[in-house]
Amino acid sequence: MNINDLFVRDINRPVPPVIMAGQQDERNVLRELDEYVVTRELDREFRRVFEHYASSLEQPTERIGIWISGFFGSGKSHFLKILSYLFSNREVAGPGGQKKAITFFDDKIPDAMLRATLDRAGRAAPQTDVILFNIDAKADSGSKTNKEAVARVMLKAFDDHLGYLGSSPELAAFERLLDKRGKYGAFKAAFEQEAGQPWEALRDAWEFEQMAMMTALHTAVGLEGTEAERLLDSIRNKADVSAEEFAREVRDYLERKGPGHRILFLVDEVGQYVGDNSSLMLNLQSVTEELGSQAPGRAWILVTSQEDIDSVLSGKGRSNDFSKIQGRFSTQVKLSSANTDEVIRLRLLQKTADGERALRALYDRVQAHLSNQLAFQEGPHLPGYRDADDFVATYPFIPYQFLLLQKVFEAIRTTGYSGKSLSEGERSMLNAFQEAARVASSQELGTLVPFHAFYNSVEGFLDSNVRRVIDQARDNAELRPGDIDLLKTLFMLKHVREIQTSLENLVTLSLSHVDDNKMTLKGELEAALNRLEKQTLIQQTAQGWIFLTNEEQDVGKEIKNVEVSEGELNSELQKRVWNSIFIPTSFKYDQYRNYSFTKRLDDRAFGTASGDIGLHVVTPYSEKFAELSEDHIAALRSNERTGETVEALLVLPDEQSLFDELTEMVRTDKYVARKSGQTNTPSMSRILNERQQENAQRKARIETKLEQALADARVYALGSRQQPGGAKAAEVMQSTLRLLVENGFPKRAYITRPHLTEGDVARAFTTLDESQNLDGQDPNHLALTDMERWLQEQQMRSVRVTVSDLLARFTKLPYGWMPAEALGILATLVAKGQAELQVAQRPVDPGEHGLANKLLKKAGQDQTVVKISDAIDLGALNAARQLAKEYLPELPQGHLAEAPKLASAYRAQFADDLRELEMLTSKAEQGYPFGPQLQAQLGLLQGLAGLQGTAAVLSAVKTRRDDLEDYLDVREKVRNFYKGQQVKIFDELRSGLRDLDADLPRVSDPELRSRIEKARQLLASPDPTREIAGMAGQLRPVAAHIEDLLTQTRARVRQYLDSEVSRLQAIANELGAEETRKLTQPILDVRRRLDSVKTIDAAESAQLAVQEAAHKVEQAIIEAINREPDPVVKPIRTLKARELTGKDYLETPEDINEFLETLRNQLTEAVQNGERVRLQ
Repeated sequence: MNINDLFVRDINRPVPPVIMAGQQDERNVLRELDEYVVTRELDREFRRVFEHYASSLEQPTERIGIWISGFFGSGKSHFLKILSYLFSNREVAGPGGQKKAITFFDDKIPDAMLRATLDRAGRAAPQTDVILFNIDAKADSGSKTNKEAVARVMLKAFDDHLGYLGSSPELAAFERLLDKRGKYGAFKAAFEQEAGQPWEALRDAWEFEQMAMMTALHTAVGLEGTEAERLLDSIRNKADVSAEEFAREVRDYLERKGPGHRILFLVDEVGQYVGDNSSLMLNLQSVTEELGSQAPGRAWILVTSQEDIDSVLSGKGRSNDFSKIQGRFSTQVKLSSANTDEVIRLRLLQKTADGERALRALYDRVQAHLSNQLAFQEGPHLPGYRDADDFVATYPFIPYQFLLLQKVFEAIRTTGYSGKSLSEGERSMLNAFQEAARVASSQELGTLVPFHAFYNSVEGFLDSNVRRVIDQARDNAELRPGDIDLLKTLFMLKHVREIQTSLENLVTLSLSHVDDNKMTLKGELEAALNRLEKQTLIQQTAQGWIFLTNEEQDVGKEIKNVEVSEGELNSELQKRVWNSIFIPTSFKYDQYRNYSFTKRLDDRAFGTASGDIGLHVVTPYSEKFAELSEDHIAALRSNERTGETVEALLVLPDEQSLFDELTEMVRTDKYVARKSGQTNTPSMSRILNERQQENAQRKARIETKLEQALADARVYALGSRQQPGGAKAAEVMQSTLRLLVENGFPKRAYITRPHLTEGDVARAFTTLDESQNLDGQDPNHLALTDMERWLQEQQMRSVRVTVSDLLARFTKLPYGWMPAEALGILATLVAKGQAELQVAQRPVDPGEHGLANKLLKKAGQDQTVVKISDAIDLGALNAARQLAKEYLPELPQGHLAEAPKLASAYRAQFADDLRELEMLTSKAEQGYPFGPQLQAQLGLLQGLAGLQGTAAVLSAVKTRRDDLEDYLDVREKVRNFYKGQQVKIFDELRSGLRDLDADLPRVSDPELRSRIEKARQLLASPDPTREIAGMAGQLRPVAAHIEDLLTQTRARVRQYLDSEVSRLQAIANELGAEETRKLTQPILDVRRRLDSVKTIDAAESAQLAVQEAAHKVEQAIIEAINREPDPVVKPIRTLKARELTGKDYLETPEDINEFLETLRNQLTEAVQNGERVRLQ
């Protein structure tokens, strides 16, 4: 059985490729009504449309718009055309005679209620005008620039329907005018009689028939020549019609036809016509609104669009300008792909009973095989056969082809690969499946239609540049017929995002028989892809293989010719490895240890990092790659050092696809960068943009592959092949660095108890680790010995060693110690007295606060010198320990055993005592005692405080022990003087003699004179400690005696002062009290100061001051009495005439009397007050 024998209807019968609104011949109408398939979806949409329409027959509505949307080829135009037949209930002649359109649906619609609704609409059909047209085809070219374009096209269709010349709005308006007056028929008859031909035949060129028109107007209408000319002139001046005017014409027409008459405008492809033109959308809204308003329920408008109304409006920002249109198009029909699938299955692929049995038997045999064959990789689900019923209904096609072909049509239309016809929807899914089925119809049962078979249904409508690629490929001797089929598939899927064109998916798309072997087919397609790529017809991307247009092929060839240097490839690989896959610049061994490491790839360094360890990635681009393919050679090379660095070799696998893609990426980047700086055509700009996007995906793919290659790399280090842990690249590289740290530094293990923090180092400087190994040694004895030996060697060679020098050695190979670890070992040597630190040739106290922090910083490391300590004399150490019990009583017992700490404690005490002595010596110079003794001890401590080195300090302590013991006696005596009552008594005597010094000569009493002399002797003594205890209150009687003398003197002076004041006041009796007070004030000031004087001399001086002040006051009083008094100046009062009367003029005797009376009163008051008067 062949495929052709399976179908109920002949697969080769003529089926119009598209449903065209203007195709109205009887045979087409009959076939459309007879073969129309009412799917479940269409049943629902018919119900929605006719229930709304039928309800308006009794209840008029302004919601007269119906919006029909669906993807390209979904059947929306066919649905609209069937609606036109049903609304008009068109009668067509069939094999059984005349038949109404609605009766064709008796068997198609099983629901009785819906059929009843259709019958109601059918009964209204005799009084219904149905106007079906494609708006783009009906519109004049360039009409979209007119803001009333929609109304104009609607009027044109309306005029054409009524028999007017719609293409000429002016002439149609003339015809309509005659028709409204009932003269149109008479006019046409008169015109034909005058012109010799029917009016319809000549009206396109009416300007040449004006004489005949004027004669016909006179005959039919009775217009004279001037009136007729005026009417013809009005045709020429007819302005564009507005939405309101159009609706008014429709309303007038309906009113002329009668109250039950209706008119339906069925407008195809409105969405495409309006597009994103806001003015056209507003005009459509206005037309719909005006029709609903002026002819509610009687004038309808049904439109189709590829987008539903919400999508159309959202594309325009959902402005309030469009808010009303949604209300007018309240009924919305949305056709989905399910509708198309069902139509194709029922209209084209319906099987006979024998065919169904044969297919079910075939499915039973191949079911398991097919479920594996029809599986796609990644992307959205593309269905295979669900079950036997699905297989029978769809065969020889596969269910996924319905969705995929729909996406192909949409992609071709939107990407500009099609000509005008496809963009207008002149291709349908139905036609595509029928053409593919025809080709396969002669094949035996089991044949499947591969996806490339659909290419023929679009080929004739493709842009010539696209077709040329396929045509030229057919003539290419390097290609095979199967290669061309694959190329067709890749073209159709070029812009379809729902599927990746991987090799696996292409195999599934290319299946042509239920028994095909996918592995065999995969091999054939892989070879075909290689041939097509070699001819630059296709290109591989992250999403799979893509078809290239001629221009894209040219770009591909130019990219292949771009030269790429080894350095450019190395640079790209370096960036991918070190900036993306493995970014760290140092290796963190643990919480405290960080190791810097070098990075190299194919012998080229990356960055400026230095280190004792490093990673060296070797790729197939390296000249050494072949050599390093041998394990023993690679192991040998890994034991070689690069300078002072131990490197691990990571030899990548030879994965050619990775490095081919890398080369293509670099070429593409260079090409796009060069072309982007030029002026390009829109298509070239698109291609460059696509290449950039592909390269971005390629870069991601390269990184993924490179990361896997690094994870799979062979690792060699320290002379052997290693097996670092980790499944990912970063893990492998981290493990390799750990391996280098643990095995590449042989003396790293010398430290078994590390100092890892600043606190550890600080403690090591001041506290010895008492723990020992089983053999009684320090846990870090190997490290201590190594560092001490090196320091001794440097000192013997007179080499100055700073902490920086020490770290530079012990943090590098073969040690690899962290700075804190190396400083911890140094600190232990210092604590043991085996080494010491100096800054500016002065010893550094190991207990100095912040020492560890300073040495962990570069500045402190550069300033601090490390020296091996001198040998310590045991006798000196013992002497220092004995003296420490007295000199350093607070020293911890453990420090006595450690010479460095003991010496440090002495050094610190010497410095403290020196500062104390310097302070006391300064006080002695200011009059305090002990000056000679302090000067003697000051020299001793100055010498001791300047000593450097543990051995020198301890030796000096032994030598100057007697002097230090004498110093301790002096220190104790001096400290007792200053911290007890002695210094207070001393200060009391000093201040007492100083305060009484002015009045001491007036003391004549022998006992009091003796007290004064003893006080003076004690203050002058170099050591007053023996006598000072009995000197408390020594000067108290002397002070009391002087205070009595002072009191007597004050009383005498006060008596004299009072008598002088009384005398002067009597002289100034003739003066006023205030003036007398002012004159005697200086004498009163002296009296006030008298109570505050402290000495007898000061009190006697006050009496002399009173005498001088009294003389001056007396002279001032006499002068005041003899001086003549100054004349008294009277104040002035100003009187203004206008203010006395409040008037500018005096006009009557009464005014004069009133003025004079007021003036008299004012003058009298002023004179009585002692004032002078000024008149104004």
